[in-house]
Amino acid sequence: MAGKIVHFELHAADVDRAAGFWNGLFNWKIGGSAMMPVPTHGWFAACTDTEGTNFSLWQTDDSAA
Repeated sequence: MAGKIVHFELHAADVDRAAGFWNGLFNWKIGGSAMMPVPTHGWFAACTDTEGTNFSLWQTDDSAA
């Protein structure tokens, strides 16, 4: 489908402040689980939102152990 959003990223230096912003704007609840390192590539976390939808987070980090 043309124009369908399939991916977006929200970067924030202050995660607590960003979570408060999105909660106030859309009533989004920000949660998560322990992130797993992918050595020399980055960090990965498998999550589930408050509606039961699974999603994953990825952060590039060459120094991940």
